[in-house]
Amino acid sequence: MILAAIAFAALASSAEAPGAYELRLEERVCRVVLDAPSGAPEGSLVTVDGAAGLVLAFPDCPAGLDEAAFWRLNTADSVLTLFDGMGGVLLTAAPGERRGWAGETAAGAPVQLIRR
Repeated sequence: MILAAIAFAALASSAEAPGAYELRLEERVCRVVLDAPSGAPEGSLVTVDGAAGLVLAFPDCPAGLDEAAFWRLNTADSVLTLFDGMGGVLLTAAPGERRGWAGETAAGAPVQLIRR
């Protein structure tokens, strides 16, 4: 019963991650879209402990966040990570209070992703 609840919470979090967000960094605001999760091909030897997908970050995003290309949600700790095209971490965030995410950039600047 407890394992079922934990599995449901992890699936609910990954299902809620995709969508359109307003990214707030200090006084700057831009738009970010997290695409639906992509799955591993059938028979793949790669196992993923979460969900992952593509990112569309609008060109006006500050602190290099306009370079975001991929997102990943770890089901073990519900941490959302945005990566650039080379796999470098741009942002890490945990679920926030307002249907979004709160965290920081790789440089340590506080950031919020608020669902639009």
